[in-house]
Amino acid sequence: MNRFQGSVAIVTGGTRDIGRSCSILLAEARAKVVVNNHSNRAAGEETVAKIEEAGGTAILVEGDMTRKAEVDRLVVQACDASGESSHVLVHHVGGLVAREKLAEVDEVFVNQVMRTNVDIHRGRFCS
Repeated sequence: MNRFQGSVAIVTGGTRDIGRSCSILLAEARAKVVVNNHSNRAAGEETVAKIEEAGGTAILVEGDMTRKAEVDRLVVQACDASGESSHVLVHHVGGLVAREKLAEVDEVFVNQVMRTNVDIHRGRFCS
């Protein structure tokens, strides 16, 4: 399956569970994979190693995808490493953030949930 041959794929949250599976499947489809993780470098290195052991190409870029500067850095490193544009984005960052009773939910909490699960600072991908 060479469907993504020559493509560059960025997978945010790409180091465990569904994100890791997406990273590996894209590499199997011959994409160059940029694996992003936030806080577990060992899991990121393991994901990249699995891809490379299977003959794929991948790099690890750490960063918090709720922070614009770190999203920008991810994209720059992806473009620098591949020498190309990014073609595929799997935005898999997200999570529960915290368990709150409805009466305790405030605007700060809602904004944090939205930043974590929805916003990846659109328009930051290289051309």
